[in-house]
Amino acid sequence: MARLYFAAPNLAFGPAPRTAGDVDALIAAGITHVVDCAGSPVTSRALGKRIAHDGVPVADTLKDLPGWWFEKAGRSALSALAAPDARVLVVCAQGRRRSPALAYWLLRRRGVDAESAVAAVRTARASISTVYFASAEAAL
Repeated sequence: MARLYFAAPNLAFGPAPRTAGDVDALIAAGITHVVDCAGSPVTSRALGKRIAHDGVPVADTLKDLPGWWFEKAGRSALSALAAPDARVLVVCAQGRRRSPALAYWLLRRRGVDAESAVAAVRTARASISTVYFASAEAAL
């Protein structure tokens, strides 16, 4: 079953959906758009035409993520978030490194201070890694 961790009322992150049941759970939760940080074809097939989605892959290397990636993936999410009833889900393989980093970046771009953005993401899911947060901050 899909796991969602809400860092804001309209912004969640987590592991990528893999099955029709996962997608059903996302629809039930009101998710309107998915940004896939892993660019998985399995995720794309699962979502199909049921939920709008963009694959903006970046390798999970445990080294700095490029600033261009935050801009490109972030643009997709920010565009979706412009709709009043939007609920965006940012996903990666396990929902522990890339997707929390992009959620952090999105919060910062939307005017949340760094300490509050980290707190929001950590409150949503305590077991995240902040390995990419410095890259996110540098990309602002």
